[in-house]
Amino acid sequence: MNSIVINCRTSNALLVPNPGSRSYEDMLNDGTKWSGFFTYDHLMNHILTNWRVSNCGGVARGLEPWVEGGAADTGNAGLVTIPVNGLAPEVQLISKGMQFDWPTVGGPDFVEESIFFAASGSDDIYSMQYQSNWEDADGSWTNRKVNTDTSTVMGAARAGAWWHLDLRPGKCETRDGWKFPQQLCDKDERKLASMFTVVMPQSGQQGSAVLNMIDPNTNARKTRQGSMTHFGLLGDSSLTTCMPPATCGDTTPRSWDPDLTGPFNHAQYGGWYLSFDEGTPVHLSIMKIQMEEGATMVQAMSLPSGTLASDVRIWAESSSRPYDFTLASSLEDVRNAVNGDQYFLDEATNTLFYRVIAGYVESDYSYGWISNNYLSSFTREGLTVTDTTSKNQIQIHIEISCPTDSTGAFCASKPEFVVPSMGCSDGEVMVAIDQCGLPCELLEEGCSTPPPSSSPTVTCVSCSDEPTSWMITEGYECATGPNWLINSKCNQAPYWVNNNYCEARCQSAGLGYHETSCCSSTI
Repeated sequence: MNSIVINCRTSNALLVPNPGSRSYEDMLNDGTKWSGFFTYDHLMNHILTNWRVSNCGGVARGLEPWVEGGAADTGNAGLVTIPVNGLAPEVQLISKGMQFDWPTVGGPDFVEESIFFAASGSDDIYSMQYQSNWEDADGSWTNRKVNTDTSTVMGAARAGAWWHLDLRPGKCETRDGWKFPQQLCDKDERKLASMFTVVMPQSGQQGSAVLNMIDPNTNARKTRQGSMTHFGLLGDSSLTTCMPPATCGDTTPRSWDPDLTGPFNHAQYGGWYLSFDEGTPVHLSIMKIQMEEGATMVQAMSLPSGTLASDVRIWAESSSRPYDFTLASSLEDVRNAVNGDQYFLDEATNTLFYRVIAGYVESDYSYGWISNNYLSSFTREGLTVTDTTSKNQIQIHIEISCPTDSTGAFCASKPEFVVPSMGCSDGEVMVAIDQCGLPCELLEEGCSTPPPSSSPTVTCVSCSDEPTSWMITEGYECATGPNWLINSKCNQAPYWVNNNYCEARCQSAGLGYHETSCCSSTI
């Protein structure tokens, strides 16, 4: 939607003459009910550009405290109203180039007021209460960091840490004055993704059929299935950690509605830890994946104590064509797998790590990212809403061999709730959902400049050029390895730093582990 004018009240007139007698027409004269933009909840791709908003503030609505003696703002409508009783919080809203006629809406404070952003519908639906989102690509919609090339991600503040992308000062803020409070954070290099996670067997094309085995009378959208937590957080294993519309902490609950939506960039750190209240699923299928090509998403879940790697099978399926993932020797190998087709079982913690991509099994049974020929992502004015794969295009199956409960859908022995750590280097801490840094980065004053070293200058050091075990497996050498690998690792990856992998190559690429240069010969 481009070049839209929202003029809520011409000349701030408080009433629209003869609007009609039907319910929606009656709303025009009830300032507690009407909205400037009411979004939809499912399978929409909205790119909003170059809107102009005027006469939509409290005066136009005729409400207290903007109009003395006006109606109390008891309604759940706002300039933007999000339906929170819907099915699917996919990634579907992105905007830029928005303008406000500030004098007619009450000034820039309008974007902080309760009537700016609201929610409509039952407040006990998990998915939209905790996973709804919006990308403000230039800050113009929220009037946040405008003209700074900062894209802002908005996510439901009730979700707690799920949408708190960065812990460093100035990176996030909460608009808690809105009727539907939102967490606003710098997007930086992060991505947004959405998918179905279905405990098999599935009910048609939607959620799991298992809930009906447990309680045939319950509502899937209102019934908790488990939770989601970013790596590095303590997490909360309580089955009542928070229930909508309560505000959560480290851990955010999920319902039996299969949608899973959130922020990520797991190329170096971080991941999504999924827990299931009934135990480890015997068969979990990930499908209807909405993810930008090339992005790195890591997920993890806990398995029953004593589960062996031989008890795990992860495989992809496209049009009944199977492709088996391979067992890796470390989480680092899983992150580095170009096609996201490796998994790792940490038997010390009984944690299964795996990747999710919008993949495709070709007719020759090779596997990789799905071709754009099969998808039709929506792009306009430099903004893109990524398309969602179909169930037939890709399913990622995770199967666990274990004694089962009475439903046959979960392992009988329940696992421990253990959120994976960030794996930060010594002296570093988690500073964002996907980054480690110095503890001082979390302080308002930041990190002071360290004093200059008084040690004598070293002209060069002897450098090794040892590849990682994953590189050896893939046939890569440090000297000739692909640039994309070197540029994304070296001093950008603590695992490489700690082991001085490809030291000479990294140094020559300007991504070295020390300030001095490598001597002419390596060891």
